[in-house]
Amino acid sequence: MEKRCERIQNISWDYAHKLGELITELTHNYCSVVILDDLDKLKEDNNKKDKRFNKRLGLWLYRRIQFCIEYEAKERNLKVVKINPRRPLQKCPRCSKLVEMSIEH
Repeated sequence: MEKRCERIQNISWDYAHKLGELITELTHNYCSVVILDDLDKLKEDNNKKDKRFNKRLGLWLYRRIQFCIEYEAKERNLKVVKINPRRPLQKCPRCSKLVEMSIEH
């Protein structure tokens, strides 16, 4: 059973590395900026949850992919911008700057 868990973990890290490399390569080719959700405080917000939830959160592949993207971007001197997922940004059609979206119901 332990070998299977280790194999699954190795496959997920390999996938995350390949995806991170691909995204940073595309970003480098198009002279763009990498924009990611800021997940640093996600675990702190969920400390009140049970251990099972925190274990699932630790196995979450998105965080691994984000780590690999940041690492590859740092190696290639690319800019990485983390945004608050609760306050999404959009590109201004006039000046092409990132501005907060106004979400209206």
